Amino acid sequence: MTRLTKISGIYQIKNRINNKKYIGHSINITYRWYTHTSNLMENVHPNKELQEDFNKYGIDVFDFSVLELVSGKKKLIEKEQMYLNKLDFRNNYNVHRAIAEKHIFDKESFIKYIRDKWLVPDGVVDAEELDKYKIYKEEDKEEIIKYAIDCNLLNKYPSQITFINIIKYMINELGFNIISKREQRINRGQYTYKLIIKI
Repeated sequence: MTRLTKISGIYQIKNRINNKKYIGHSINITYRWYTHTSNLMENVHPNKELQEDFNKYGIDVFDFSVLELVSGKKKLIEKEQMYLNKLDFRNNYNVHRAIAEKHIFDKESFIKYIRDKWLVPDGVVDAEELDKYKIYKEEDKEEIIKYAIDCNLLNKYPSQITFINIIKYMINELGFNIISKREQRINRGQYTYKLIIKI
């Protein structure tokens, strides 16, 4: 089995149909591309325009390339900024000129995703209606983890990010009100679910 080399640097995703680009940086570009592709395939990518074009054209029209090999977090950010400064933001997938602004966008994108999919709407009290907002299935937790990773929500390596890390961050840093309850399974045992009731 071939082991993929860990590549650190600046990367680009380019749409060959309309020539729009997305530029990013990573200490592990291979894994970052996997995250982008996985989110796009699952229709949960935080970059709405990139997701829309992916849905329209499919994966075959996108080229993934390494623009420059760079080591060190500070150097990565500086180099990415140089590439972003040359980008026309009206006609590409990146939406912010500065790295700091990009992080704000990512955080807001995560909050919007949680609000749209998991936040219990005001007035919902019916047990059956509440069921669809309960977070306890592994696939739901994995989706939230992937979204948090793609949004650069936590200052950790992807392998270190857990569902509990994200829940704690949502409560302590983003102001979400999350209740945790145990519920009896119909067949056997119990499970614990999270219910996001307020922000």
